[in-house]
Amino acid sequence: MKKRKLLTALIIVTIGIATAFLYFFKQKAYDNYNLVVFDADVFRADRLDCENYPEVTPNLCKIEDEFFKFNNHHSHTDLTKPGISSFLTSSYPSTHGVFNEFLFLDKKQPSIVNILKENGYHTIVSGEFENRQLSSDNYDEKLGVKAYKKYKLNITDLIRKKPTFIFIYTGDLHYPYLFRDSATIITHPKKPINFPNNMKEFGESADKFLVKKYSNVVENSAIKEFIKNQNGLTEGVYGYFSSLCRSTDIEDKIINVDTCWQVVEKTFEQYIDKDNPDHIEFVKYLYQEQIKQMDRKLGQMIKGLKSDSLWDKTVFVIRSDHGEEFMEHGFIGHSNNLYQELLRVPFWIHIPHQKGKIIDDLTQTIDEAPTLLNALGIKPHPLMIGRNLLNPDTYENQIDFNIAQKMKSVFSIRVADYKLIYAYSDEASDNYYELYNLKDDPGEENNIVEENQEIKEKLLSKYYSIINQQPHFESLNELFEKLTDDQKDNLYKDGYF
Repeated sequence: MKKRKLLTALIIVTIGIATAFLYFFKQKAYDNYNLVVFDADVFRADRLDCENYPEVTPNLCKIEDEFFKFNNHHSHTDLTKPGISSFLTSSYPSTHGVFNEFLFLDKKQPSIVNILKENGYHTIVSGEFENRQLSSDNYDEKLGVKAYKKYKLNITDLIRKKPTFIFIYTGDLHYPYLFRDSATIITHPKKPINFPNNMKEFGESADKFLVKKYSNVVENSAIKEFIKNQNGLTEGVYGYFSSLCRSTDIEDKIINVDTCWQVVEKTFEQYIDKDNPDHIEFVKYLYQEQIKQMDRKLGQMIKGLKSDSLWDKTVFVIRSDHGEEFMEHGFIGHSNNLYQELLRVPFWIHIPHQKGKIIDDLTQTIDEAPTLLNALGIKPHPLMIGRNLLNPDTYENQIDFNIAQKMKSVFSIRVADYKLIYAYSDEASDNYYELYNLKDDPGEENNIVEENQEIKEKLLSKYYSIINQQPHFESLNELFEKLTDDQKDNLYKDGYF
């Protein structure tokens, strides 16, 4: 009898201790955790590599042990706004329907923003998005370029007394890879002749290029009015033209759909010979310098969180929407295809009171929101199809596929070592397939589709079996309906304006 009473008492005490521990842990781990997501556009996974390139991101590499690092992480697209939309909703582009910058998420679709708000979070979006990158319009606060520049090194000023979600978007790494500081002088030995030193010089060059090469744009009523107000001078016309391109609230932009990104690219490329290896090395240098600058800013941001005792109360995330190509497949930039340099992206998570870990399993953008919600003790919405990457059981049934979609008619699917890229056209003769064995050919240089038709058909079948089971939401924007058929086609073909 005494033994039974002792055993009963021991069980009761054990349950009490366990309950108290779980309650304490939940309070400690979840109730006051903030969430900060730092989204660095065009950030390639191979540029956040502390083993091979610690000199590129020294500040992050000093604290890499404080992060869960997903070394085989993939985006579902090569474009920014569709990538952000997939992150927010944990769904493929064909589900959320945001394939270009005119479109916005259906308010009926569950997103991490809405779920966090429902759970008492104050939500903020901050960064150089203007109105272009906002997939969701449901944040409590929207801080544009000026606020982003003010707060990016002092993020603690944004955190409220209640739990706070801050989504920071930066385009600092983006084409044309130049610093905004007008005092910057590039001294690289492989610098092409007359190449601009900074964004101010680039803008001056683009002013002349726009007027000379795109006379149709200069005839735009808004551009004509801008020049008139400057007494006929064209100084600054490129900057104004760019603002029209970025703002979805200005109807004049739809006249410029065909040329917005062309002007940036052509201005940059007038100095670059793509067949000259020295020029490509120089472009890579510019890109890497931007990453170093971003690393410094991230280091200062994290230092601020630590000095204000917020690092151990904040889930901190580093992610990207897509990567960048440097002539691996004939282009500089992105929006060209769905190769690995465009799809493999960094994904690092700091979780308070947990030691970091390296995960080499295949992971995807759709996994991000469910993982972060679980880290905060919040249940994801059932329509979020991603996995919780922090649950060890996730990897027992390892997925071996990744899907990417450039638009409604271009997609890729990777299954194990094989990857199929498919582009559909109304003209059957324009359809094409590319098949690669990533184990033998990681650079995707040898298209083996002709001799592997059975593998091609299996990958196609798997792709459609997955996508056809997904729900579909209506992404809308009234401006999109005002585009001509040619302008819409250009959006689907080039992704940007």
